[in-house]
Amino acid sequence: MRFVTIVCGVVLNLALQAPAHAAAVPSLDRLGDSSRSVRLRTARQFSETAHPDAGRTVDVLVRAALAEQDPRVREFLLQGAYVQGFYLGKPGDGRAEAGKRALSALFATHADAFGALLQSGDLPTVENALRLCHGADQALPVPLVTGALGALQLAHAPVRQLAIEVLALAPRDPAVDEAIGRVARSDPSTNVRAAALMFLAKRGDASPATSALLREALASGDAQMQQGALRALARMGPPAEGAFLDLVLELVAHPPEAWGPAHQSTNSWNACMTAAAMAKVRSGEVVETFVGMLGNDRRAELAIEALGRMGPAAAAAVPALERTAAAEEATPGIQTRVAKALATICAGAAEGTDP
Repeated sequence: MRFVTIVCGVVLNLALQAPAHAAAVPSLDRLGDSSRSVRLRTARQFSETAHPDAGRTVDVLVRAALAEQDPRVREFLLQGAYVQGFYLGKPGDGRAEAGKRALSALFATHADAFGALLQSGDLPTVENALRLCHGADQALPVPLVTGALGALQLAHAPVRQLAIEVLALAPRDPAVDEAIGRVARSDPSTNVRAAALMFLAKRGDASPATSALLREALASGDAQMQQGALRALARMGPPAEGAFLDLVLELVAHPPEAWGPAHQSTNSWNACMTAAAMAKVRSGEVVETFVGMLGNDRRAELAIEALGRMGPAAAAAVPALERTAAAEEATPGIQTRVAKALATICAGAAEGTDP
């Protein structure tokens, strides 16, 4: 009986507390309090509890951050603005769109002040400001581009990588491309150099300097750099075929030991999909390479997927794919993959045939 009384008391106590906790929404008015501890506590709350008006909340938090002199409070204000606009809530509830609209208006009227945050040198401030720029997902005004370029000089590699992703939103500018090229050549972080390569590929930069960087990355023996180069070349597609297809096919046919087992390797996957994305003039050679892999139990899945992605350009592989699916040792998984690839190849061929 005593146990039941205790349990009921605990449940009642929780029930009485629940409404107050559920209704605890941070007050925007307290961000202007003269007490640092009050401002800090309030700013931190915005990283945990969704405010009903995301657009206004992002606007007020960013304006407060621009005026805040205390780096720690400013850090949480910027973090709270990002969380309110792009993290809390549910997909499709309009919070992200409201956050983007608020940031767009702020960037138009406070670009210099926001750019100054990016150049403050304070890592938490710069990182959270960069996250907001990235979440805004729009062309950035010059002061923000300048600030993001400055962030490339900071010691924290994740911040430099985030700065590259933000600079991808900037209008095309040779000075920006040149700065990213320097990062791709000499940054001490492999991840940052790989991100720089992807940036250049997204820009469609096929200059001799970028081509040399990609070639060097493919031949580097560094699995992370090779991955970045392969993804960049896949992004560039057929324009990169003439200069790089031989190198990529060599990696497809003879994957480096450092990549590990081919059927488990992300880089083997990237190499195959890159060759499929690049192949245009020499598609027959690429198809032949993949058909040669169909008899390899551990690499057949890669080849089947790549041939499917080539669409009608892989029409010559249809007989080999059909034999692979009909083979006695073919697993249900292989048969399903082949059926999917054949459907894509044949559908694409049919679309390209005149009635």
